[in-house]
Order: sequence, then structure tokens, then C-alpha cells
Amino acid sequence: MTRGVLFAAGLGTRLRPMTDLLPKPAVPFFDRPLATWALEHLAREGVCDVVANTHHLAERCEAELFQHTPLVFSREEKILGTAGGLRRAWEVSEAHFGRMGEDELLVAWNGDILFAPPLEHVLRAHRDASAVATMVLRAVENPFTFGAIEHRGGRVVGMLQKQIVHGGEAAMFTGVHVFSREALARLPSEGCVVRDGYVKWLSEGFSIGATVSESPWRDLGTPRAYLDAHLEVLSGQLPLALDSTREGWRSVHAKVHPDAHLRRCAIGAGAEVGSVTLSECVVWPGARVDVDHSRCIILPDGRVVPVHD
Repeated sequence: MTRGVLFAAGLGTRLRPMTDLLPKPAVPFFDRPLATWALEHLAREGVCDVVANTHHLAERCEAELFQHTPLVFSREEKILGTAGGLRRAWEVSEAHFGRMGEDELLVAWNGDILFAPPLEHVLRAHRDASAVATMVLRAVENPFTFGAIEHRGGRVVGMLQKQIVHGGEAAMFTGVHVFSREALARLPSEGCVVRDGYVKWLSEGFSIGATVSESPWRDLGTPRAYLDAHLEVLSGQLPLALDSTREGWRSVHAKVHPDAHLRRCAIGAGAEVGSVTLSECVVWPGARVDVDHSRCIILPDGRVVPVHD
């Protein structure tokens, strides 16, 4: 049996002003809260007992996510960090779903990514490594930009590195990981899961698993990344089950003037688009558009977020 935790408590500062209106996991991505794409994947992979931690606009986040997926929430009065948030969510999970068995695993998932790796492979790699926890990694051209994870033989051998030290390979962390009950019990009540968890465990000689996924991965944490992910879906570069045309995609509940000219746009439910020209735009649910725009995100309060190349 596998449980889940969704990280949904962050402030989303890089995504402002969008996150002035909605918390980052609840921002619309083709008319659904962003995090529900991850939750749907977890459910398909057999992870159904999920706790989401919340903080920023907590009530709105919980309402938006719950109407799509039944969830239990761990609300944080102050930000506890990824380590503290995960430990608190695990404690909520045990209180709600019962004590986690010694052989049971928990999958933790960032709420602002588009990623759908096959979890069966990840869980098998975790058990093969006899690991207390396993990090899902991805290969990138320059993994040392933000501190690479060095791995060898299915295990992590170095953390947050600027060069290869132990003769392994370097990769970046995806924001998806697997934890045993032993690892969860060792987490601090506040802090960073990487620096205050993994780095410490590695120095103490614990086995930390590493598996590299080739599944498409996108972090939607900035306006540019958010817009570009929409455009990649519309062009077919990112696989998502949506019907789109050269104009893009529009909700059946959107109103678009017959004289509007659209190119690669996503129009949300309740949006109203007049006789305008839009190119590479995301129009949020409930927004109204009466002037031409290109490469921007149009919010329901009238604000326009430009996205520059």
C-alpha cells in the first residue's frame, strides 16, 4: 500500500500576481487546478490516501482542490518548510488513515509540476536499493546550476554538488520522492527536506535510492513557464488529453466573439473574448478581453501578465 503527500503550502512568489488570486497548486491549467493533474496521476498509479499541506490562501486552495479530488488537508499556520510540512502531513495521514505500516511507503509530490512517471518502476527501484527514501531525478544539460544530485548504481552518493565527486552521474531532483516510515520519523518539525533530511541521512550512512525518469517534466513556477507549458500542450510537445485546434483550446463554457482571431490560446470557463486578436495567450476563467494581446496571461480582475521572450 502507498500513501501520498502533495506539497501545496508555498507562497508562489515567482508566480505573482497570479498567486495574489489563487495559491499556486490551484491556478488553472486548462480549466483545472494545476495540482489536480498530479493527483489524477497518483490515483491512476494506486496512490489514493493523499494529504495536502496548505498555508497561502489555505481555504481557497482546499476548496479548489477538494471539489476535484477527495483530499485530507494539513493546514500550516506558519510555513514549516518541506521537511516540517512533510512530517506534519504524515502525522495527519496517520491520524486520519491509521498508522503507516513498516513496509508501507509514502510518495511526496510537488504541487506545481507537470510530471507523470510510472510509479511502479520508482517503487521497485526504492525496494531494490533497500533505501530509507528515494529521489526521482531527471537528466539535464547542466545539472550543477542549482546543485546536482550525484547517483551511482541506483543510489544517491552526493548531494547539492557543483561537480562529480564520487565517480557517479549528475542529475536534477524532480520534486517527487518516496519515503519509508523510518525516514518520515527522522524528519525535523521544521526545515528543508533536502538539507535537513537527505544530506544528514547520507552523512550518517543511510541508503538513499535514486531513479532517473525520462518522462516529460515541467515546473510551472513562473509566468513564462506557465504560458510555455500551455503552448507545449497545444503544439503536442507535452502529452495531455485535450482537444485543440490551430486557434488553441477553449472551454465549452467560454464566450468568444465570432470575429475574434485566436492563435494558440487557452480560454477558460466563463471567459468573454470580444472581437479582438489574441496570440499565445492564456485567458483565465471569468476574465474579459476587449483589446488585442499577445504572449500574456489575462486574469479575471483585469490585470494582464506579459510574458517576454
